[in-house]
Amino acid sequence: MDIDKNKLSHFYYGNNCYEFLVIKKRVKNISVRQKDHIMLLTVPIYFSSIDINKYAKILLPRFVDRYLKGKIMPFSFANQYLYLFGQRYELNVFSSSGESFYYFEDEKELKKYLKKTLLNYLKEKVKFYSLLMNIPPNKYKVTIRDMKTRFGSNSQKTMTLSFQLSLVHYSPLIIDSVIVHELAHEFVHAHNKKFYQIVLKYFPSYYDVQKYLKKGHYLYDENR
Repeated sequence: MDIDKNKLSHFYYGNNCYEFLVIKKRVKNISVRQKDHIMLLTVPIYFSSIDINKYAKILLPRFVDRYLKGKIMPFSFANQYLYLFGQRYELNVFSSSGESFYYFEDEKELKKYLKKTLLNYLKEKVKFYSLLMNIPPNKYKVTIRDMKTRFGSNSQKTMTLSFQLSLVHYSPLIIDSVIVHELAHEFVHAHNKKFYQIVLKYFPSYYDVQKYLKKGHYLYDENR
């Protein structure tokens, strides 16, 4: 399903502005889900604007409290920010004070930039860690894939390392921990004791860094 950006609505809850899209379908029940950082409110096809507003005021804040509260989104056009390699930048905001900021017409343009930026970083670091781990530096092809449950994968059949685009929002050290993890599968396929011994040999802080990844904390603080 493609999201029509021109039909997006906004609502304010707490100190944040959230984007949502109303979808009318031949359904009996009302539901809320999220896709690409946008809430989708599905309602029966016969709902009027009054009905939609009534349930939106109840269900959308409830959805935020249950699934989004305390969770930082990697970027927001509504709130005008972007997390890139662990740092927060202003998004779509002109700054005369010299502060760093980025401008993109829409989410499609943003994702194109993020993919190119991450791919360049991954290719450089895969070569670096391959040499460190005594693996031929050009043995693996590096790609970015739309993976929902994994941050990376190693295909021995195609000699391809694949990574999730969302890694671009995390600190470089966090990204590196995923790279070493996938390269370690060159020696051991299973996630057993021997495998993690290899990972820790080349990335001693692996377990500590991975905590940030699992909790969705973009910036790694070595002093924390």
